[in-house]
Amino acid sequence: MFKKYLPVMMLTEREFLAAWWQMVKCRRALWERGVHHCNVSLSNIMGYHSHGQFIGVLNDYDLIVVLPSSYIPPTMNCIYAIL
Repeated sequence: MFKKYLPVMMLTEREFLAAWWQMVKCRRALWERGVHHCNVSLSNIMGYHSHGQFIGVLNDYDLIVVLPSSYIPPTMNCIYAIL
């Protein structure tokens, strides 16, 4: 059974910040492994409550690009410059 995810527009400020930061960490982990999401948008950042905590989810992986294992990603500074 799937969890019911809350769209980012329905989150409190604190939940939004938690979801955003968890999405950034998720995207970085994917990037370092050669997986590029390519469709990060407000409609793809969601979340749910679990044991008193809010868990952010990066959704919609149908446009991902998986790079070969020989690919060496550039520095992550470019992502943090955008934020």
